[in-house]
Amino acid sequence: MDDYNLKRIADALEEVAKELKFRRELNQDTNKLNSKIEGLAEEINSIKQQIENLK
Repeated sequence: MDDYNLKRIADALEEVAKELKFRRELNQDTNKLNSKIEGLAEEINSIKQQIENLK
């Protein structure tokens, strides 16, 4: 392979690495949001139960 093709392959691999990093960070953010949502759902259910207990 000539230098031009090797450079193109290297550039393509760099773009793939950037995309994978972005997706990993996005996945981590999604997991954090899901955890927060679960926590909020638990709090809502607890409040609902407290309201039921007051009736």
